[in-house]
Amino acid sequence: MIDRLTEHRGLDSFDIRYVVLILTILGIGVLSIYSVTHGQQSGTAPYYLKQLIWIGLGAAAFLIMWASDYHHLARFAYPAYAFILLMLVFVLFEGRTSKGAQRWIALGPFS
Repeated sequence: MIDRLTEHRGLDSFDIRYVVLILTILGIGVLSIYSVTHGQQSGTAPYYLKQLIWIGLGAAAFLIMWASDYHHLARFAYPAYAFILLMLVFVLFEGRTSKGAQRWIALGPFS
């Protein structure tokens, strides 16, 4: 996997300043969540741990997209656009109304 990463893009195209900046902002965010919610939760995973999990998933998605050739995504452009338009129409008919706006689809445990 590493050979493919270095072969496709090259690690020299990675700007280390942006990586440091992003990691600093993420660290400040996690520390802020930790300091605000420390000792408040019981029985569930702490919020800062959930945030770290989402950061890890986002980093994995980023690395997958960075390592792949974006030209392969072009074939999904029109189907993705059609799907998004269908979802917008679906919100018109099935969306929840809150504070005068119809804007949310109930998705079971994800809502």
